[in-house]
Amino acid sequence: MQAEHVYPSNFTLSVLVKLMSRARRLEQAFSLVEDITKKYNFRPNVFVYSGLMQACIFNQQLPRAVNVLERMVTERIAPEGRTYAILLRASMSKGLFEQATGLLRGVLGLPDALPFLQQPIAVCPGLDYALVNEVLGGLADRGRSKDLAVPLLHEIRQNAPKVRIDANTQRKVMSPYLNSSSFSA
Repeated sequence: MQAEHVYPSNFTLSVLVKLMSRARRLEQAFSLVEDITKKYNFRPNVFVYSGLMQACIFNQQLPRAVNVLERMVTERIAPEGRTYAILLRASMSKGLFEQATGLLRGVLGLPDALPFLQQPIAVCPGLDYALVNEVLGGLADRGRSKDLAVPLLHEIRQNAPKVRIDANTQRKVMSPYLNSSSFSA
């Protein structure tokens, strides 16, 4: 491409990041993004950043993926639903339930989001509500209803009423209260 004077784009860069990730060359993926954007004077877009996050997770570096999200938000690039889905699912699978809750709060613009997500650019209005249900249900399945899922559900109802929580998820989240001895005869 360089020999033919074809300038790379964000699309080119996202493909290179994906290739470096699959080859388990995470440092090279970051270097490529840095070098190419500097040389050709453009900013990485949401797809490049999402690719870097996916590469971090693929290479078992979830904290670095969260740092990429922070950089993205700092640079005023709005994360999309896929971006958050990657991080939310990875956080849940690694047992980082507080982090997942903080991320979800940021996505929905709720209080007590992770500090760097407490700004309008971090809110994702097009988020698939199935992901919200998935996280709430996952918290409940892992015994985190009372301390994380119930307060989060309450905040969603209070501050994001358009978010649809299905009946099964609500029952699952509230089951510790429904099954407690205080409700038995």
